[in-house]
Amino acid sequence: MTQVKLDAGLLDQLGMTTWQRNSSFAVQPLASESMPQDVETVEKDEEANSQNAVSSLADVSPMRTVVFLGDGLDHVWQNEALPEWTLFQNMLRSVSVEQEQALCFDSANIQTEDAVFMTLEEIIESGVDFVFTFDSGSLLNEHLAEGLTVVELPALSRMLSSSQAKKSCYYLLTQYVRSV
Repeated sequence: MTQVKLDAGLLDQLGMTTWQRNSSFAVQPLASESMPQDVETVEKDEEANSQNAVSSLADVSPMRTVVFLGDGLDHVWQNEALPEWTLFQNMLRSVSVEQEQALCFDSANIQTEDAVFMTLEEIIESGVDFVFTFDSGSLLNEHLAEGLTVVELPALSRMLSSSQAKKSCYYLLTQYVRSV
């Protein structure tokens, strides 16, 4: 008989690890002396359990930030006319990241030392452990690599023409984003 192994990221995404840690989801053995005596007590217990379950589920999916760095991202961001924007949206959807969770920096606008340090400060304050970059030659990459993991992604324009580049990007995104 073959043993099936599930990816830990999948279990996290489904909330299984939280479920296992949370005692309100655990099955409690019934004892005759702990059985409620009337209908009102049963309703109060059910209401309390459902409130605990709802509050626990709210803790399961915290808002995480994903940082992207690249040349021309300001031009691409929310520009419905560009295929790069559609591709970028699909990338985010593939790893269950909302647009509000994506923090993008256009490396073309980060040319001075002051701009580099202000951007570094903003990225560090976001609390991320890794940054995705479409621009391997950015000045910011060296500084970011000192304290964070910098993951190089293929350029958006390259991904539009190469399915291998899209596949590579997807694997890198899932490796880092789903591990959070």
